[in-house]
Amino acid sequence: MPRKHSDKLVAKFTIRVDRDGQPVQKRLCDMSGDEVLSALEWHLQIDKQMQEKAKGPNLLIEALRQYGVRGDDPPAAKVAAFEAIGTTQEALSRGVQAIEAAGGAADAAGRLMKLVLAAMPQLDQHPNMTIKEGVARFWPQGHLTG
Repeated sequence: MPRKHSDKLVAKFTIRVDRDGQPVQKRLCDMSGDEVLSALEWHLQIDKQMQEKAKGPNLLIEALRQYGVRGDDPPAAKVAAFEAIGTTQEALSRGVQAIEAAGGAADAAGRLMKLVLAAMPQLDQHPNMTIKEGVARFWPQGHLTG
């Protein structure tokens, strides 16, 4: 009889990128321990990259705030501030997209970590165990190969 998986464990996550640069995704319930660790590493790395890309836009938004510009101000009210700090509405829009991408990457990494930990409640009994050790010992889909 096939095993029934929680809806949360059927969520797909990227485990790596193929030769063509395309993400390879797999359902969490189908991942081996090695794949779980690869997925965690990949998502945390993407989160780190997106947070780094969002630093400049966050500084830009802070500069606009310090200049007195609010998000709901009409475009004409922003022109002087844009000129004063040397930016444009287009640059601000790209910046907001970078910040949103960073938020999405952080959400995905956090969601994956939460699901992995939920799949291994035994870790609660081993507070000093690393995630890698926990996956090797408790991951329901088998042990690590390496």
